[in-house]
Amino acid sequence: MARTKGVVRTDDLQVGYDLGRAPEELREAGVEIEDIEIVPAHQMRTKAQDAKFMEEKVLVEIEADDDPNAPVFVYSGHNGVMQYIERGKPQAIRRKYLYSLLMAKQVKMACAFGKDANGNEFNRLTPNGKTTHRVVLIRDDNPLGGMKWFQSVTSNAR
Repeated sequence: MARTKGVVRTDDLQVGYDLGRAPEELREAGVEIEDIEIVPAHQMRTKAQDAKFMEEKVLVEIEADDDPNAPVFVYSGHNGVMQYIERGKPQAIRRKYLYSLLMAKQVKMACAFGKDANGNEFNRLTPNGKTTHRVVLIRDDNPLGGMKWFQSVTSNAR
């Protein structure tokens, strides 16, 4: 008698959890399945290299602010994890926190309102954005592009 191959369907399996929802301990923390990024297999190497690159330590210094009431310790956060960095002192931080510092923006709005020559009222809001912190990269030991990455991020941040 010939043996036939069995076909297994997902309905035949008893799964202890709902595949459409995050596990209970993550849901309690406010995480749902949509919050989890699923990386395709062909992108795993690139994603892992990027993650490793962002975890490297760099030596930076945040310059003093012109505002006398500016905080001495600057907050930098990445994916919900925060780190405070003291102004005016060279400190070793992970590149992901440097990225957060470089991307931080302060936007001021200039408001002009009145009437034009035809008597029509106008209200113009003109945004003026600038980076929040002046950061100096003192040392980056990555020979394969750490300084190039820094220059690329700072040129795109403006």
